[in-house]
Amino acid sequence: MYSGFPRKLLDKVRCPLDGGDIRIIEEREFSDERIFEAHLTCSDCAASFRIEDGILDLLSNGAEIPEEMKQEVEARDDDADEYDDFTDQPWYRLEIPITIEHLSDLENREIAEFGSGTGRITLKIIKKAAATVAIDFSRLSLHRLARRLSEADNIGLILGDITGLRFRPACFDIAVSTQVLEHIPSPQLRGDFMNVVRNCLRPDGYFLCTAYYHDMRRRLRREPKEGFHESGIFYHYFNKPELFELFSACMKVTQIHTFLSHVPMVWRLQFIFPRLIGFFEKTPFLREFGSLILVKAAKKPD
Repeated sequence: MYSGFPRKLLDKVRCPLDGGDIRIIEEREFSDERIFEAHLTCSDCAASFRIEDGILDLLSNGAEIPEEMKQEVEARDDDADEYDDFTDQPWYRLEIPITIEHLSDLENREIAEFGSGTGRITLKIIKKAAATVAIDFSRLSLHRLARRLSEADNIGLILGDITGLRFRPACFDIAVSTQVLEHIPSPQLRGDFMNVVRNCLRPDGYFLCTAYYHDMRRRLRREPKEGFHESGIFYHYFNKPELFELFSACMKVTQIHTFLSHVPMVWRLQFIFPRLIGFFEKTPFLREFGSLILVKAAKKPD
């Protein structure tokens, strides 16, 4: 069971309203290393925040979710208890090892995961990383993740809006976000998120991101690039030029490729022969049927 927010990770977090230091003014449940219940304030604007059940709540004093994202928060809260069953499907089980393969250098690294949900990627990251913060705007998803953690896991859970967070500059080695970017509902907010990521990375840090790809199958069917799922959650299917432009504004793209192909008639073979995934990724025509796109980008020098 999650035993609280690691005290040493609190120094990395800044007030989302003005970037001021956040300091503890009252602790109710704590240990030398962890904080379970506390009242905090911004040293500059005096905004009030709290840690409850070990989760640092950055939405408790004026730092609200953008209006266009509030419906998703409700949908994620509603689905929190069933989401693990949904992502236990074969398709999602294939995605996780592919993503982790591109995070092969986690040893002794400090990681920020943006949009952790209930922890399908988080639980893999914390096995190797020196420390992790997992951020999501669904309180119930974070509670679900907390129940899956052990006391030994060096992780801090943060309730917050990933497009408006502030961290101490250059305090993480790696940033990770899987199937989150496509749900940020405007170009402006996506740009804000990219700046959050860039600013929190150390000079040699990198960002690994996966997102929906507007693949050949969708293009042939003339399906829309964006809209809303039945749950009310916004989505946007990206093409490569879009993502390259978004990332290149503040980072240097080092990898960009599609994966998890939906090639008609044969895509199910990937579940039986996982090595086909790499073959599909490297074949020009077949990779256009990839359902997801992966981007790895390095921090640009100031």
